[in-house]
Amino acid sequence: MERLRCHPALSGRERKIVEEIALANGLSPETAEILFARGLDSADKAYAFLNPGRHRFHDPFLLSGMKECVERLERARREGERALVYGDYDADGVSAAAILYRALRKFGVEALTVVPERENGYGLNLGLVEAIAEETAIDLVITVDCGISNREEISELMDLGMDVIVTDHHEIPPALPECVCINPHLPGQDYPFDSLCGAGVAFKLACALLGEEAYSYLDFAAVATVADSMPLVGENRDIVFEGLKMLGGKRVRPAMKYLLSSNKDREVNAQTLAYVLAPRINAAGRMGDANAALSLFLSEDENEIADLAARLSAYNLERQAECDKLYQAAKAQLEKKGAYGNIIMLYDETWATGFVGIVAARLAEEYARPVIMFAGQDGRLKGSARSVDGINIFEVISSQKALLREFGGHAQAAGVSVERENFEAFEAGADAYIAAHCDPSAFQPVLTVERMVDRPLTAAFVSELNRLEPCGVGNKKPLFATEIGSTDCSVLKQGTGHITFHTDCLDMIWFGGLKDADLLKLPVKKTVVFEANLSVFGRSQSLRGYVKELLMPEKPGGGELGLYLLANALSQLQYETFGQDDRPLGEAETHAFVAEALARPHGAVFFAARAETLAAFPELAGLPVSVYKPPERNLLNAVVLSPKEEADFGGFARVIWLDRPLKSINVGGDRPVYYNCER
Repeated sequence: MERLRCHPALSGRERKIVEEIALANGLSPETAEILFARGLDSADKAYAFLNPGRHRFHDPFLLSGMKECVERLERARREGERALVYGDYDADGVSAAAILYRALRKFGVEALTVVPERENGYGLNLGLVEAIAEETAIDLVITVDCGISNREEISELMDLGMDVIVTDHHEIPPALPECVCINPHLPGQDYPFDSLCGAGVAFKLACALLGEEAYSYLDFAAVATVADSMPLVGENRDIVFEGLKMLGGKRVRPAMKYLLSSNKDREVNAQTLAYVLAPRINAAGRMGDANAALSLFLSEDENEIADLAARLSAYNLERQAECDKLYQAAKAQLEKKGAYGNIIMLYDETWATGFVGIVAARLAEEYARPVIMFAGQDGRLKGSARSVDGINIFEVISSQKALLREFGGHAQAAGVSVERENFEAFEAGADAYIAAHCDPSAFQPVLTVERMVDRPLTAAFVSELNRLEPCGVGNKKPLFATEIGSTDCSVLKQGTGHITFHTDCLDMIWFGGLKDADLLKLPVKKTVVFEANLSVFGRSQSLRGYVKELLMPEKPGGGELGLYLLANALSQLQYETFGQDDRPLGEAETHAFVAEALARPHGAVFFAARAETLAAFPELAGLPVSVYKPPERNLLNAVVLSPKEEADFGGFARVIWLDRPLKSINVGGDRPVYYNCER
């Protein structure tokens, strides 16, 4: 089973293009080849990528509906009408609301703005708008980061005498609202980029209203683009590049300055947006106080700004603790239920809706499958879905729309509501849809590396890689791979669990790698997948590789390895086996058991005390093979040589020894452990 992929060798024609890219852009051939592999197959395309910025922004009037929207807002200004900007409770929706509110005020339109709390539900909440309209007359409602799926609610608002403009970026529903709509996904428009986030669309509207004055909102748009996991290519790359310049400059907006206070003396890059700013902004909505984030972005009072930023940081700490508890609860439920289907769906009416999306994303990464986690009460479940590359979760959910109350979202993330009585039918239908329409290879993550490295990387080359920034979704930091044999390591800092070791290309740092240090010593060829990093401290430089994965060979073997496996088997004799039922099988029964277990792609682990045993089981040839512990956490069927007692095999439904060990191990739970007593 493929777990590592290198870019294919270049043809003579392709090599010539790479040379042209390198020469025209002042790059090494190695960096030019990385750009070529990312679809930048000409010197001009590479130049555009390497030189992002505002000079590449597209004309906002190419967006369908923009002309009509601006004309309506000019009328609102002329006639003294009042507009309500209606956002969403996440970082994208809050940022979009802040952008458009500020832009309308500068344009001369009297404006109010509100973002719903999670309890108000996803999308345009009619009751919330009506409550505001009872207090203050509203002539025009403008949605940001929502509204495209709210045809009925918008119709009711229009019946009440309000005009509505929708600005959104979510998937297009079968029937659009009967009002002006701006959405880069709308078919038949001339806009050349369809991956803007909600705040990105709001920024384009601000540009249409104010011209270059709207560039003062680029910090909001940049944070939202990264927070909403938009691909950092095309115009998104330009927006984030410019936003980072604002955030890293001396005139950073006070709201951002206070949110960045924990990032002192560090460079502000796309990772800062993803791991420092976005979680704090999102935490407000997750804790039921999204309007605190909106107030932070609108306030001009520095004391209030400092207080609100501190509140968001406190919310984020609380959110982290709550998410950890929810993750443990979800894992416990999953242990009982099993994770052997094409999709994982969990619910508990005691869970908080603000946290299920984060935990769903964590489980989707861990199990390499789509995950939908639900909370709710009174039989109505509200869920957040997260997916993996290759499985469009919006399409999966759409296929079951007859069972659902409402849904909306993207290919990789969505929100959905379902009655409790329809949960099992929804789960079964979604599982069947994925089985029928999706490639099973989506369940096996494949690491793509730029190239295998067998000689030292230079500081000049690693420094040149910084020209690919900003990196993130759609423009990942380059990964490389190198092969190592038996290698010693040392602890980076006592008590941290981080280790360092030497390779021919770089010295490596493996964060959290201490628990797997014994794998480094195995006398087999292993592949280290890493990011190359150059840190500069004054006049000194530090060149290191950050380990992302350690891969064992597909067919580990060799005389010395047998000694290591035997030593591990002998070490297991200190443990007592308890709480499990060991069941002997004959050779023929073992093969039959293996065939039955392979009928599903998940849930079976095959142990072997000796590497040579695998030759007798050719039916397992496509499975990943590891030593001591499972190769992945996703419960895909796998082979493990000489499993260790302390390794986690708890999620596997079927456990079988292909040969007879010196002693079995306790795998936890009450599952029987089968072993081949004839080998």
